[in-house]
Order: sequence, then structure tokens, then C-alpha cells
Amino acid sequence: MFKKTKRIKKSHRGITFSDSEMFPIHSKYKYFIDKKNKKVIICLSDHDEALKKRLQVSIDTLPSYEGTVSRKKRSGDNFIPLVDIRNSEAIQQFDDFEQLQVSISDDLIVVEGITASGEQYVYAANKKQVFKHLDIVAEDKKAHIKVASFFAGSGIGDQGLKEAGFDIVFALENDMNAADTYRANHGDHITVQDIEDFDGSTLNGIEFAFGSPPCVDYTPANQKTNKWHNPEPTLIDEYIRVLKEMRDLKVWVLENSKLFLTAGNGNVIRDICTELPDFDISYGILDAVDYNSPQRRERTFIIGSKIGKIDLPSPITTPDNYKTVQEAFAGLSDNLPNQKDVTTPKATTKARMGFVPQGGNWRNIPRSLLPKGFGKNTHSSIYRRLELDKPSFAITNVRKSNILHPLYDRVVSIREAARLFDLPDNFVFKGPLRAMQQQVANGITVNVAKAVGQKILYAFKKVMYELTPKGTYLI
Repeated sequence: MFKKTKRIKKSHRGITFSDSEMFPIHSKYKYFIDKKNKKVIICLSDHDEALKKRLQVSIDTLPSYEGTVSRKKRSGDNFIPLVDIRNSEAIQQFDDFEQLQVSISDDLIVVEGITASGEQYVYAANKKQVFKHLDIVAEDKKAHIKVASFFAGSGIGDQGLKEAGFDIVFALENDMNAADTYRANHGDHITVQDIEDFDGSTLNGIEFAFGSPPCVDYTPANQKTNKWHNPEPTLIDEYIRVLKEMRDLKVWVLENSKLFLTAGNGNVIRDICTELPDFDISYGILDAVDYNSPQRRERTFIIGSKIGKIDLPSPITTPDNYKTVQEAFAGLSDNLPNQKDVTTPKATTKARMGFVPQGGNWRNIPRSLLPKGFGKNTHSSIYRRLELDKPSFAITNVRKSNILHPLYDRVVSIREAARLFDLPDNFVFKGPLRAMQQQVANGITVNVAKAVGQKILYAFKKVMYELTPKGTYLI
């Protein structure tokens, strides 16, 4: 059984790590390169025969090399063991990973590539031992989970699911312009259709559904029952209907505004549980800024699961390290797609903008210049200017709200807004300018969708390992 697991930085120069609980200094070791599972397996030189019995992999067919444990000075005359592998073949196994995980036992070390997400399970004598260090999941086995995306919009949230490792095979959206953007970035698997006309039973083999029904106001039916309802079927009702029709569904996500949890006096979740009783349900509010997005954007996420309760992901950053607008806008130029897609303000509008400092809004504009109707009920986001040294506030339609660039008297461009949603610059928006502005406003930040997706993918992988432990290491 592994007694310790640790993360190390990936280096193109070598696989180098030290630990006091590792092999003794000057001891000889062998290391095997498992190309199929993207691992480097290290054992003491005289323990390779025992290793064959303990690992569910034939090491006889793996490239093997030898090395000697050197030493690293800690303090004074104290040294700790150091492993330093400079073999290019071994280093290349981790080209596609962000960091490395080193799992250590008395006579065995396993090095594997990792990305920030879930938890890493190591299986020992058919029992699992969990290491919960900063939510790590090993990428040693690809989970091919088919996903359906509903209310897919332009595909901003689906970008996060793809980055998490999912295969999206079907998407549904009723807006043609948004679908054109989706198709340009993700492929032709999107259908333009109202969900009211869609039959979920036509989707076979789909195990995970992700949906973001447009926000709806719910009111209590009466003060006795406090049941949320709408006289007509809502888009959320239709989404739930489709989920119930999907025969192979194991996990679903419903994303909505942060006020969704309090709709109907807080009984929304109760009624969803009643409608979908076969699923374990977890829910909460996630703020995009906690997942390294340069935007404060609080949204409700509800996860339903038949493979065990799936908790929402924990924050991956702290307020001291929040990503700022300045960081998000670094490297912008007119050569980037959609950077020139920006509304040109009228002279009167531009004059108003000139009075608004960073962090200010319409209240900084002289009353004589304000349009009629501005007053105590006007939202604080109107004419609000971004601050370079802070995360953005929640981005709505930049044209309708007049969300201002930190330095220029204009609204932010499509590319600038896309940066605030964590989108890569090769994600291109299609359609008229007004349509593109609304597409961005309707999006889920990529990093939040990715974090939720990684948590769900981890749950699927956990079940896969428990059912078919092939390719894992039994210690």
C-alpha cells in the first residue's frame, strides 16, 4: 500500500523528486515505462520479480532502465534520498499533463501525470485508499462518457465540459445564431429545435445530461403548500421531462441563476427530488471567481446522480489570488477574432461614459446627462466600468447594460467579454453583433463548467475502476 502521495512540478529536463520516506540513498533501482497507461514504475533492483506479482500489468514487455538513488542536502549534514531520471523516453510520457503525482511505498514508486480535478484512488488488495490532496485525479484511464447538452447556447459551457474530458455527442438549442457559433467551435452535433418538441427517448447511450434552462420566476401556488409552479409548463419542466425519458441517463446537471434555490420559498429542490426520485441530488451556488475565472458570477448548480452522490467542486483559488481583468485582457490585439466586434457609442452615450471611473456606474454621471427614467430602481450594473486590478462583476449583455472597458469610453468587445468567460481566443462567435453580445451574456464560465465536469467525470471513473479494475495497480 502506498504510504505517501505527493505532487511535483513537471520539468522538460527530467523526473526529479526527493522524500525522506523513499528508497535508501545509494540503493539501486529499476524503472519501467508504461506507455499505455502513461506511468513510470520504479522499484528496488532486486524487487522486480515481486513487483510482477503485485501489479496488474506485465512489466516484462515494458522498456526498463536502471538508476541509483542519489542524495539531496536538507540542512547541516542531513541528506534525503533523491531520484533523478533524465531519460527522454520517460519524460515524454507526461508531455500532455500539467503536473506529476508521485505515489511512494517502501519498495515501489509510481509516477503519473495529473490535472487539477477530483480525487485519486489507489486500489490496494481490492480495497481503495483515498488521497485527498487538493483534489487530484490521475489521467491514466480515459472515460468515454457520452454527453447531451440542452439549452446549449453558443457552447461556452460545453467548452468547459470538453476541457474536463467529456465527449459531447448531442446538443439542443433553439436560437439559430447561437447554434451557428456552437457549430463553428464544436461540430455538427447540434440540433436547432424547441425542447418542448423534443423526445428524450430518442437519445440512446447518453449517460450524462447538462442543461441551463433560461431563468424563470416561480411563485408559490398558495401559502399553505408553497409549491413552486407556473400555470404553463416551464422550460425547466420540459428539461425534467426529457431527463425522465432518457433511458441510459446516470447523471444530470441543472444550472440556473443564484436565486433559483429560493424560488417558491425554497421548495424547488424538494419538487425536483420528487420528480426525479431515482437520483441522489446535491446542489449549491458556485462563484466563477473561485475557479480562476476573472469574473464574479454566482450560479446555482444542481447535480442528480445514480452512481452515488456527487458533491459540488471545492474552490481552487483564494481571494488573494483571484484573477483580475488586467490578467484576462493581457495580450489582446485587433488581430484576434471578434476583437473588433464592438458597439460604437453615440456621442451622447460616449459623453456619459467619460464621467464614470473604474468601479463606477451611472450614478457618477451628472443627472442632467442621464436618460429619463434613471433613478433608485436603475440597476447598479448600468454604465458600470470594469476595474483592472479586480475580477469583473457578473457580465450581462454588454450593450444593453453599457458595461465599460476599464480604459476606453466604449463597451467591451466580444473578444474581451469572451476572455472574462475563460474562452480561448480560437473560440469564434458568429452572427450579428447584437446576437453575439447576447450569446456571451447567456454563457456559463468555462472554468466552472470544467470544474463541475471534472467532479462528475471522477465519479464515473470511480465506478469504472470498481467494476473493472484493469489497468490499475494493486498494491
